[in-house]
Amino acid sequence: MQTRGAIIRQTPGKYEVVDLEVDDPREGEVQVKLVASGLCHSDDHVATGDIPVGVYPFAGGHEGSGIITKAGYNTKGLKEGDHVVFSFLPSCGHCRWCASGMQNLCDLGAGLLQARPGRADARRWLSTPLGLAWRLHRGALSAWAFGVTLLGFVYGGLGESVETLLGENPDAQVFFPTSSTADLVDSYLGVTLRITALLVAAYAVSATCRARTEEMAGRAEPLLAAGVSRFRWLASHLTVALAGSTALLVLDGLATGISRALATGNASEVPRLTGAALGYVPAVWVVAGVTAALIGLLPSVAVSTAWASFGVVLVITLFGESLDWPAWVSDLSPLAQTPTMPAESWSSMPVLALLLLATTLLAAGAAAFRRRDLTSG
Repeated sequence: MQTRGAIIRQTPGKYEVVDLEVDDPREGEVQVKLVASGLCHSDDHVATGDIPVGVYPFAGGHEGSGIITKAGYNTKGLKEGDHVVFSFLPSCGHCRWCASGMQNLCDLGAGLLQARPGRADARRWLSTPLGLAWRLHRGALSAWAFGVTLLGFVYGGLGESVETLLGENPDAQVFFPTSSTADLVDSYLGVTLRITALLVAAYAVSATCRARTEEMAGRAEPLLAAGVSRFRWLASHLTVALAGSTALLVLDGLATGISRALATGNASEVPRLTGAALGYVPAVWVVAGVTAALIGLLPSVAVSTAWASFGVVLVITLFGESLDWPAWVSDLSPLAQTPTMPAESWSSMPVLALLLLATTLLAAGAAAFRRRDLTSG
């Protein structure tokens, strides 16, 4: 059968209209007489090479409707005279994606597109559980790092405004007769560092829960069946969560210190405030440890209970003192037990106690995970 069509011979390139000889439909194919057609931007992506195809020359055009004039052998559900519409990627209607309403990801249609250019095999660091965990976490961690750094610069820059407001306002000084302006600014910086530490604790919960998410999605079982021990697999996610939260606290302290140093001309603000931010590492690790223990001991409710626990820590840390709650309530928050540096002096005992508690919780979670059954869904 003779017809005309627009083809592209290579990419990047341009379409050209040529005469075409169309064979009779083969098995699983039909011949359609077009009644209406449209122009899709996907055809332009093919021409520019943004959407690679497996075979050239390639005939463009995929949006349209028409009537089947011939049907090849074994064309199930289609016959001559049927009215049909076209799509860029065919959907089989039966695979997991089609059954989920995501026909654009159909396994059948995916086979028509050439794989994107890239390495034929994975990098060596991806062959380890830690490398894979880092690959899974790095996008979220990068976003958190950007946000925490930006917040640190903002908080540090506002310190100059606080100093000016309190130092030059006699009415404000009446309320703080025994405090110097520097002490009040340190109190402000201590509060901002604690607020950011709360946000980093939220990251620690989210990153630790990623292990449970991978397990529920069924992606942990193939790795564990291939020789990776349960301890190494869980430890890889915990390592990224703990190291990532520590890095976020460092970035917060650095950003706050640099912003403060630029405002005051005192370069010593950078190590001072970085050290103050690092003081919250044990408290954040305790929050991650609670989440890990829940994943090991109570997997079915681990994620919801972990976020509920974080909510309790959030409320106690922010409002416990102002609401005059009993001391034992404040003790439930690891962040509330951390000295509010730089306004308060360093104290090693609560920090060491929090480190011991975090280690115990992490070990309990890992031990329980090694002994329980995997659950998914």
